[in-house]
Amino acid sequence: MKKILVAASTLLWTFSAAFADGEKDASANVPVKKWTFIVYMNGDNNLDSFSDANLNQMKAVGSTDDVNIIVLRDRNNQSISSKILRVAKNKFETVKDFHKNLDMGDYHTMIDLFQYARQNYPAEHYAFDIWDHGGGWGLKDFVPTFRDISWDDGTGHFISTPEMGKALAEMVKLNDGKKIDLVGTDACLMQMIEVENEVSPSITAMVASEETEPGAGWDYTAPLTFLTKNPKANAFQFGDSIAKAYLTTGSSGLQQSVVSSEALIPLKEKISVFADKLSAFNVLSKTKVVEIIGQTKGFTYDDFKDIIDFCKRVVAVAPQGELKAAAADVLEATKAAIKSNYTNIPDANGLSIWLPDANTYESKKARYSELNWAKTNHWASFLSELYK
Repeated sequence: MKKILVAASTLLWTFSAAFADGEKDASANVPVKKWTFIVYMNGDNNLDSFSDANLNQMKAVGSTDDVNIIVLRDRNNQSISSKILRVAKNKFETVKDFHKNLDMGDYHTMIDLFQYARQNYPAEHYAFDIWDHGGGWGLKDFVPTFRDISWDDGTGHFISTPEMGKALAEMVKLNDGKKIDLVGTDACLMQMIEVENEVSPSITAMVASEETEPGAGWDYTAPLTFLTKNPKANAFQFGDSIAKAYLTTGSSGLQQSVVSSEALIPLKEKISVFADKLSAFNVLSKTKVVEIIGQTKGFTYDDFKDIIDFCKRVVAVAPQGELKAAAADVLEATKAAIKSNYTNIPDANGLSIWLPDANTYESKKARYSELNWAKTNHWASFLSELYK
């Protein structure tokens, strides 16, 4: 098979000192594969014990002539240095040792990893997997401060939802303006419209869960086997294989879906219209809307609610008119945006949204207002009116 060769390009992003020091130099002619699968494995917390099993699942497949598997591994021990591994069949190759424990709660580390992988392991398509704890757009139930994704207990830092969006936007610049094909979050609670809104301008698709994930997370063997056997697969097909395999890892409480970024554009517009109709409270009273929210499918953190289930409930009780039509429009647009949904949880349809009770709204509203979603969509205004 003829290899495509590309000269190592000059990139806009400047490596941090940690990545630049002793960095593996890309050869003048680097083979461009079909896919590079990049794993941002933040084990600097209580999930570290699960990392070996996931790495062994990757090793069972290994990189091929068409697919690179690259992992940045950080451990829950400050004396163990962070390393970039190239996963080969039945073995790991350490291609970079940082000789220190990196801050995986700094979004610049994500950007540096992508640049390193693109320079040394270029491909036509990229998948970027964030492996760690997740808390949706902002979890504040058992931790002292809000935490979104990639919790680094060594530094106390995490990557916020807006920072996740910034990191991916920088990756697109480094990728000559081309979107990242697939972003995955092997982390809890990240398949939310608020998260998708931050990252969607920079990606084609995202695979994630509405619900919490067990510590073992994804199964990596099946989807990587699929990709290495089908290197011409697109982002949705690869994402589908991840979501499908995840459902085999347990008997209950599992959900994983693939959402199209392009299809989110009309969905977000329809949600704004729906929010405006709800905010009038002339068809459904505030009391009735709060009642419906309480009945809507929530997840481990009950202020994260399934969009489709909420819309179905509004459609079921609203009389014919603009509100009912707006709810039906959101219902259909959400279904269109969700390209795959694998679940054994009733009413977990593939995408959630923030629908808190009054007390939770008061405790989180200031942080919510910082999201691009709250600044550009009418949903935040609806919540404000509801709990006035």
